[in-house]
Amino acid sequence: MSVIVTLAPLLGAAAVRALGASLRLSVDLADGVAARWRAGAPVIYAVWHGRILLMPWLNARLRRTHGARRVTVLASRSRDGELVARYARGFDLDVVRGSSSRGGAVALRTLVGVLGAGRDVAVVPDGPRGPCCRVQPGVVALAALTGAPVVPPLLGAAAVRALGASLRLSVDLADGVAARWRAGAPVIYAVWHGRILLMPWLNARLRRTHGARRVTVLASRSRDGELVARYARGFDLDVVRGSSSRGGAVALRTLVGVLGAGRDVAVVPDGPRGPCCRVQPGVVALAALTGAPVVPLALGAHPARRLRSWDAFLLPAPFARCAAVFGPPIEVARDADRARAAAEVEHGLVEATAAADRLVCA
Repeated sequence: MSVIVTLAPLLGAAAVRALGASLRLSVDLADGVAARWRAGAPVIYAVWHGRILLMPWLNARLRRTHGARRVTVLASRSRDGELVARYARGFDLDVVRGSSSRGGAVALRTLVGVLGAGRDVAVVPDGPRGPCCRVQPGVVALAALTGAPVVPPLLGAAAVRALGASLRLSVDLADGVAARWRAGAPVIYAVWHGRILLMPWLNARLRRTHGARRVTVLASRSRDGELVARYARGFDLDVVRGSSSRGGAVALRTLVGVLGAGRDVAVVPDGPRGPCCRVQPGVVALAALTGAPVVPLALGAHPARRLRSWDAFLLPAPFARCAAVFGPPIEVARDADRARAAAEVEHGLVEATAAADRLVCA
């Protein structure tokens, strides 16, 4: 029996190599993935359990043809996990053993070290025993602890849904916000770049529970903006592309039309590249042109990790306390002093952010 257990995965690897050689493979890389390969920046690949057979072969193939990097694979400590581990090693991959039910904490610490060393990791977020196509918290915890992005963005949306389901959420609505939802009167949500991770999930949640409306999101035309756009669409949100440096005028006209049709908009007034927590002119111009008020929106979480990025990006831990604070709507007259209006929006966002952080730390 031990001979069979030893040989079967190796023979399986050889058979899959032969199968792979017969396949007509096409590869669709989202913007940003190849750039991270070239930069040596680590990523976490997330693959459904039902699609894992060819993944070790695919990694070996893309290392030769596309500049991908060798991955470290997470396999459970079960007998099936032993077969998976031996199979992966047949493609010259490293393996870390553990799962949510056995050895998970040790495996998580090991994978944090692997990513910290700049190497890629592959996990099966619905493995080893399901439920099928339901993301478990481990991949979210790993991304939160390391800052490595989960690929692809749509699976990232699934991971954030799983994270959101574990959070203890409280919502603080300023007077006038819910009234505008009920009246169908559009608003412009302003959110700091460092607090955007959970915002698409929050909108989906509040549409079910509080009568909020579906928003249209503004994302830049950069590669990072493409990831944001795909991520937002994973929550059934519309996206308009543009920023102050590229496509801003077209995006502004499009958003004016969106608000004119009575729909809500969400913008990041210090994005896409800062300065951190400083309001740029676009949100004020949009409010002045449309008459829609700006609603400062902030989300706090504890425990959470703050990345060493320009925006101190907030990554809530699974099962964290979470607070969403909607500040009072800020109206901007067409002939208003734009600099003064920007300062008022900035102050509102600072106040909402401080309130959200106080609520989760109380």
